[in-house]
Amino acid sequence: MSEQYKENVGWQTNYQRERESNTIVLAKWIPILFYLMVATTIVGVINNQLLVRFFPQIVLLGRILKSACLFAYGFVLLQLSLESEHYKIAGICTLVIAAGNFMIVLLPILAVSFTIPIAILGILVTYQEYQGHAQLLVNFDSMLANKWNALWRWYLVTLAITLGSILVAIIPIFGTLVLFVGIVGSFCISLLKMMYLYKMVQVFR
Repeated sequence: MSEQYKENVGWQTNYQRERESNTIVLAKWIPILFYLMVATTIVGVINNQLLVRFFPQIVLLGRILKSACLFAYGFVLLQLSLESEHYKIAGICTLVIAAGNFMIVLLPILAVSFTIPIAILGILVTYQEYQGHAQLLVNFDSMLANKWNALWRWYLVTLAITLGSILVAIIPIFGTLVLFVGIVGSFCISLLKMMYLYKMVQVFR
């Protein structure tokens, strides 16, 4: 048996062990990420402005729960950072957002200066997380990886629609309609994200 053959066999064995080890890590953290996404979506409903208008007493509870979910989500993303640098960036930014939201809970006056930076970081987190998922799935499920890339593009579309509603606010009815479309689009993005995360759970089970 040649030395070259032994080297090839050894390399393949190490690669297989490393891949199995990575799969075990993913099988642990991806389901947690999915459940946190479900929790975050529920908290998002609690923080909905329409609901808050009728039940203003839930504002503080909603903000605290949102910060807690973000801290947990950022922590899990950091656990996945060995699989992709995108997860590391997304995790760090998510923790910064969580800290910002918690500061707003303690000092509501900070909302004025924190809102825009947090929104910008939120866009960065979304991009980095989706790219991390796509990169992770390339060698396991390329079709699902492409869906994450497509979801990022749809996210940009809904974001543009939501921002557009502000620009057309001079026409109240039209502005409200555009805003409604943006809200519905954002909700659909969240549902698709949960569905894709669930599919990732199945891939790495």
